[in-house]
Amino acid sequence: MKKKQASVDTDPLSGLMPENPLMAAAWVGCLRWALGREDIMTQFRAETGMTWTPGRTPIDQAIDEACGMILPRFCQMAQREHLGRAKR
Repeated sequence: MKKKQASVDTDPLSGLMPENPLMAAAWVGCLRWALGREDIMTQFRAETGMTWTPGRTPIDQAIDEACGMILPRFCQMAQREHLGRAKR
């Protein structure tokens, strides 16, 4: 059975995550690291004006997941400023 691809309209990370599974895993790990760095979060807040902090409790994490709007902007900033561009 062929896996259905998420459409660009519904996938907030479309075009950001590497296609190679090993590179995608490393990319996610780097983003998790960046989310835990106060200096990177301070930079993100200064650039976007968003005051979001990662959810610490299960309910906060569920709300973050349901909203999903902060992640694409954070990923774009982290990619541009800290992770660099993937070579294709």
